[in-house]
Amino acid sequence: MDSPYNVHRMIQDLVHDQAGARDRLKDEGLPALLDSYDLTSEQKAAFDEPGWPSFTAIGIPPIFQLLLMLELSPHIKSVLSMQKHVSRIRNQTT
Repeated sequence: MDSPYNVHRMIQDLVHDQAGARDRLKDEGLPALLDSYDLTSEQKAAFDEPGWPSFTAIGIPPIFQLLLMLELSPHIKSVLSMQKHVSRIRNQTT
């Protein structure tokens, strides 16, 4: 397995909105973002079918996978929002 350093750096930049990562993703798309971090062909291929198995295979730990999916799929934020979760629990108990 190739070093996951560049993948981890890309995820950190997306999460913390550094190095123009979010703008590049939004304006130029995922392929351009992956290219800008010099990912290997194996690492890029993991994004063709994103998910736990492919991301684990290239060395992305589970918490980074979650953060990555939150950045790549904004609609997931509404599903995984802690506020939504707490609200659902409160509504079920009242």
